[in-house]
This record gives sequence, structure tokens and C-alpha cells, in this order.
Amino acid sequence: MEENNNINKSGGQPEKGNPFKNWLFYVSYLITLVVLTAITLLFTAGTDLSYWVIPAFMVSIPSIIVGIVIGFVMWNKNRSVALGILLGSITPFIIIFVGTGGCGLFNKGIHLG
Repeated sequence: MEENNNINKSGGQPEKGNPFKNWLFYVSYLITLVVLTAITLLFTAGTDLSYWVIPAFMVSIPSIIVGIVIGFVMWNKNRSVALGILLGSITPFIIIFVGTGGCGLFNKGIHLG
């Protein structure tokens, strides 16, 4: 009888703890970063190195949307993994945005030569 009362009080939600202390957060974050970096490199491999910004944005913006959807779907199952996927999908966009000076969408790319 007590077990039923405990389940009803918590609503069947997983325990709330610090997700940064869980190793699954770091694993899911790194896996998400590696996958998204590989996809970005695949799409930008055939382009000139001076015009890599637009294809990188074209990959990173949908990856944010997919990462948010996957993160919120997994939120009730494992919060550490969900947070790792959320942050891992947002990080490439932030890196590109900061690396281009915040104006990457308006420029045609960074000219290296």
C-alpha cells in the first residue's frame, strides 16, 4: 500500500538530481557533438573552404530543432541524457554563430586567403 502511495505522490517521474554528476550526460553530449560535426563536415566537404558558413548553418539549424524534440521526448525517461542531447544539438550553432562574429547568416563566408 505504501508503494502505491509513493508512486502516486511522485507522479511516476524520475528522481530530480544534478544531471552534471551523471556520466550519461557527458556521453550523450559528446555523441551528439560527434554526430552533428560529422554530418556538417559531410555537407561542407565539396565546398570551397572560404564558403563553409551557409552549409554549416543549414545543418545546424535543423539539428537544433531535432535535438529539442528528442530531448523533450526523452525528458521523462532520463533527464541526464535528454539534457546532453539538448546541449549537444545547440552547441554547434553557437560555435558557428560566435565564430562568424554573429553575422554568419548575412556574410557569404569567411575568406581565408
